[in-house]
Amino acid sequence: MSKVISSAVLFTDKNKFLAVHPTGSIGNYWDLPKGSIDDGEQPIDTAVREFKEETGLTIDKNKLKYIGKFPLHKEKDIILFLYITDELPSLSSLKCISTTNKAFRSKKVVPEVDEYHYFKLTEFTKMRVGLYRAILDAILKMKESMEE
Repeated sequence: MSKVISSAVLFTDKNKFLAVHPTGSIGNYWDLPKGSIDDGEQPIDTAVREFKEETGLTIDKNKLKYIGKFPLHKEKDIILFLYITDELPSLSSLKCISTTNKAFRSKKVVPEVDEYHYFKLTEFTKMRVGLYRAILDAILKMKESMEE
């Protein structure tokens, strides 16, 4: 069985980054806006689409920087893109426009994301474990580009 591949966006102002809380997740479980790549879809297009679906915001794919492909867990890999913005929007302006019925193992349809949070870049370890390496690589690449 082949792994599922998702595309994600690390959306940052170089100080903090956006995290999403998947609806139905128990406890302090934070993730990046991400989703599975559709057949025939390019990873960068998936990243833009999923970011829009999970935040309500439109981002310019030409401003996305490819970071790499990383193992998320044994059944899924993630392709991470970095998006640097001058100003992060207020959390209250974010709205998930995609829905799921998987959150409560019922037929109840709910938004895929139920909460948003900004973490300092140094707090990347508060994210799901599989994302540590991907986020750390994004932070390092961002710092390298700032030094050039």
